[in-house]
Amino acid sequence: MHNNFLFILNKSYYTEILMGKISAIDLFCGAGGLSLGFEQAGVKIHAGFDNCQDSLDSFTLNHKKSL
Repeated sequence: MHNNFLFILNKSYYTEILMGKISAIDLFCGAGGLSLGFEQAGVKIHAGFDNCQDSLDSFTLNHKKSL
């Protein structure tokens, strides 16, 4: 089963996501829920940024491979 947002992307973007070529950073990341969805869709998340230390601590626990 595919996520609905993938169907609105054109075929080349969809192929790049499946091949792991799409990367992103998460601005105002909070605990990283949006990043989690993107990771499940095949996007590599490199880093999360937020101005709240508690949010950054949660993001770090939830996304150990990101900065």
